Amino acid sequence: MPHDPQRAGQGATDNVAFLPGVREADAQRAENVTLHALTRRGLSRGEVVDLLRRREIDPIVAQAEVERLERVGLIDDAALAATLVERLVERKKLGPAALRAELGRRRLDPATIEAALADGALDDEGALVAELVADRARRLGEVDRDTAERRLLSYLARKGHGGSIARDAVRSALDELGLERAPRQAFGAGRGGIAAGRADSGLSRRGAGSTPRLGGRLPGDGPARVAFE
Repeated sequence: MPHDPQRAGQGATDNVAFLPGVREADAQRAENVTLHALTRRGLSRGEVVDLLRRREIDPIVAQAEVERLERVGLIDDAALAATLVERLVERKKLGPAALRAELGRRRLDPATIEAALADGALDDEGALVAELVADRARRLGEVDRDTAERRLLSYLARKGHGGSIARDAVRSALDELGLERAPRQAFGAGRGGIAAGRADSGLSRRGAGSTPRLGGRLPGDGPARVAFE
């Protein structure tokens, strides 16, 4: 069987962990790493596992350290998720979609996230969205209603709010501001449209001495009215 230097080196590394005092030293290092990190902020189980992996702590030692931290209450994913939801709703007014994304980035599992979202922090999402829209609408500037709706719905989507709650809040806010939709021209009434083409062809068919009429009106009667929906 050919000699594989890489396999031989890996076996030697694995054997080192079982030497007297090596695993104990690794356990002490793991404890120092996790306690230092936890003094700065709360961590999820997944975040601690990732941290110990990056520090190249032996997997068996890392598992034991995670379990120890859970036993003493320094890792509590349910409590961390509830705290994060409350803080993100209060400070950033995030909605369900954005909260799921934020908590997922903190390596919390889906079941824990859903339990935190169902805990009541978003019971009055409608009022939260209305507050966001009212504040944002005042800063839109001079825009038509379609543009205002598009910008406000996009803003709410970035905050994690959507569906009928977002649409109703936007419409209500714009109604209160008295912002109306811009009128749209009827089909063919625009520049270069069918109506213009037909008028031009009618003029070309008449002789030079005939009196041109646009829509049954004389040129001196003033501009023709443009039809709106």
